[in-house]
Amino acid sequence: MLPIRGIRYYDVIRARDAGHLVVRAGLKLACQPLNPHDPNAVSVSISVSGELLGYMPREVAAEYGDALRRGLVRQARIHNVTRGGVWGGTRFPRVSIIVAARRALARKVENW
Repeated sequence: MLPIRGIRYYDVIRARDAGHLVVRAGLKLACQPLNPHDPNAVSVSISVSGELLGYMPREVAAEYGDALRRGLVRQARIHNVTRGGVWGGTRFPRVSIIVAARRALARKVENW
């Protein structure tokens, strides 16, 4: 289970309001080598709508990015949506995901 980072900056509220932010919803993971903050960044978007939810944690992004480039990732889904913190008067959900790969990835990240 991996938490998504940067949720408050992207489309999570729009995805929630549209009914796309649900457990087991399919996700698209994409390497973002031109990201100015982290060349290993992996974005997390809703598959059906394209809404950007945020990014994988920096601590595991390189590992998952490598698995994506090598074609080892089979699917990614929303695992859990819980009540998150308040930012600028808006309550943002906390979202964690599960990524299935052809070979088990070495690192397992607990809900931070």
